[in-house]
Amino acid sequence: MSKALLAAGGEVALASRSEKKLKEVYEALEVQRSKAHTLVLDVRSEDSVRSAVSWVRENWGGLDMLVNNASLDMITVNPNFLVQPLPFLDVPPSKFKDVFDTNVFGCFLVSSAFARLFVEGTKRIGTN
Repeated sequence: MSKALLAAGGEVALASRSEKKLKEVYEALEVQRSKAHTLVLDVRSEDSVRSAVSWVRENWGGLDMLVNNASLDMITVNPNFLVQPLPFLDVPPSKFKDVFDTNVFGCFLVSSAFARLFVEGTKRIGTN
């Protein structure tokens, strides 16, 4: 997604809670890196999300698009999920909480926080 947006002339902020993965993705962009920025972001953390919104507001003034696709899958709960599914009764609550906090709560936090930038942008457009 980032490569396509960059190729179309966009500027992107790559976000991940893993600094290592973030660096790998950034390095893979090669010549397109000049318009790519990296943000360490944990979608489960209100402070982390607020910090990312502040960065976008300070550096770009607003936002044209949000790709909110952070997620964890069942392999996070059980590394052998595809060959040895774990019965629901045996799923450790802490593992399921991590999936839920990322996929549901994280989606909510990011969407609601960044939506404010869209609302602010709409107000600016309406007053011109």
